[in-house]
Amino acid sequence: VWELRFEGDGALPVGEMLPGLLFAELRGEYPHIVRLPTADIPRPIAMNNPAMRYMPTLRLQGADDFPFIVQIGEHVISLNNRRPYAGWPTFSHRIRQLVRLLQSKDIIRKPERYSLKYLDLLELDPSPALTVLNVSLQLGEHDLTQRPVQLRTEIADQPYLHVVQIASPAEVQIPGAQRRSGTLVDIDTVREASPGGDFWDMLDASLDDAHARAKQLFFGLLKPETEQRLGPVYE
Repeated sequence: VWELRFEGDGALPVGEMLPGLLFAELRGEYPHIVRLPTADIPRPIAMNNPAMRYMPTLRLQGADDFPFIVQIGEHVISLNNRRPYAGWPTFSHRIRQLVRLLQSKDIIRKPERYSLKYLDLLELDPSPALTVLNVSLQLGEHDLTQRPVQLRTEIADQPYLHVVQIASPAEVQIPGAQRRSGTLVDIDTVREASPGGDFWDMLDASLDDAHARAKQLFFGLLKPETEQRLGPVYE
């Protein structure tokens, strides 16, 4: 998931204008507009609740087998790559296409940050099991590597911040597939806007670097035998 968060500038109702502007340009690939349940939350409640402020309310999507969706909210827009993952060259190309479109409309004038999030479900060992990861966790005399765990931490990697969450056991429901369980690794790599800088130039210049650092962090979490068991193919 690539996500952009922004502030309104008071003069333009950005969250109200974006869906129509983007749909006019993207309807060839994203012909369907889906209203999300969060759209029914009263606006004053959503704006004053930090957990709801950046929730999307509308989705632009294509055919069932088209893996990309665009989600839009009052202060957020995201590009999601559903299964199967298209790979970074294709995903980053589509991110940059969307960014250029947003720039051309010139209505997002106060960007706050962008982020790149990867969610991976490891199904190698019966969960709960942290044994597939380079994680040592102990509470007093209790070893937690094979106990239910939900872990969240933040790792500074200037100019980025990695928000890492690990959950075991975790269950996910993939549309059109059975429910799956395993150990979930969620890495959200965040880059804040710099005061006085050109956010759009910074985004374009740093996007590949953000991906490379998130990838390095993820593979650093895997034990060598875990990586071998996953059977990666390097291109």
